[in-house]
Amino acid sequence: MGWEQSMNDIRFDGRVAIVTGAGGGLGREYALLLASRGAKVVVNDIGSPDELLGTGSSDTPASSVVAEIQALGGEAIADTHTVATGDGGRAIVGAALDTWGRVDIVINNAGIVGPIKAFAELTDEDVDTVLGVQLLGPFNVLRPAWKAMVDQGYGRILNISSGSMFGQGEACTYPTAKAGMIGMTTNLGLAGPAYGIKVNALLPVGFTRMVENMPEPALSWLRDTFPAAAVAPVAAFLVSDDVPCSGVSFSAGGGRFARVFLGEAQGVTSARLTIEEVRDTFGAAMETDGAATIANVGDELALYAATLAG
Repeated sequence: MGWEQSMNDIRFDGRVAIVTGAGGGLGREYALLLASRGAKVVVNDIGSPDELLGTGSSDTPASSVVAEIQALGGEAIADTHTVATGDGGRAIVGAALDTWGRVDIVINNAGIVGPIKAFAELTDEDVDTVLGVQLLGPFNVLRPAWKAMVDQGYGRILNISSGSMFGQGEACTYPTAKAGMIGMTTNLGLAGPAYGIKVNALLPVGFTRMVENMPEPALSWLRDTFPAAAVAPVAAFLVSDDVPCSGVSFSAGGGRFARVFLGEAQGVTSARLTIEEVRDTFGAAMETDGAATIANVGDELALYAATLAG
């Protein structure tokens, strides 16, 4: 039996979507929901049996999701190229272009956590592997996808970041890469609308293999409260025709979604700032009452202009 639809549904008929890391977890949910609303989907996944380290490969996860989509009457193809290289990114986008002639949607979901080590114990390979997938991966996929979107005058991009960017300690390769995706989103989000492209980011909270090593009782709480499927409607809306914003980040999980934003405190202003004055007024500079939302570098310069003029 196929998916049921209503007249008021947001649809993706005629749209071609690439979802990286779609062989399981959150990526699978994004792919299934988009396909259920009419999108043709490239289900990309290298099929690593160890999602934390990204080692090994198999075509089974991507093919299984494609089979699910096709069984329900949707249209999809499997792709097992890595996002960690430029050639891999071009091959992923090429699969969409060769099959359907366009790329309308990219969800940059593929990721690995990497080894959990003290910071000083991280090897060059540890750092390069995680950043290669998590941060360079979106660059590798989006560069060819962006060209196709510019040429056709339409595109929707969703970069999957993580709440870990707010801080989780020494094991910081993953959260650092995820924070970098916010910077990418902000900048491409400013540039995209001139070409008909909107770019946003999502910080999902969902139970997947990546969190299965968490201690109890946190593990049970995540499993019971944050099903992966609860994130997918927010992701799908953010790549729909109806999304009103670009360059904005959102958190989603457990039936809740909310904007995530950068802010800057009003700070301290002095005509002749000295080291000692910095020391003596440091507490005031840390005060967040009256903080301003910063969406771009112009907002920060405007804040400086307003405070210095005062």
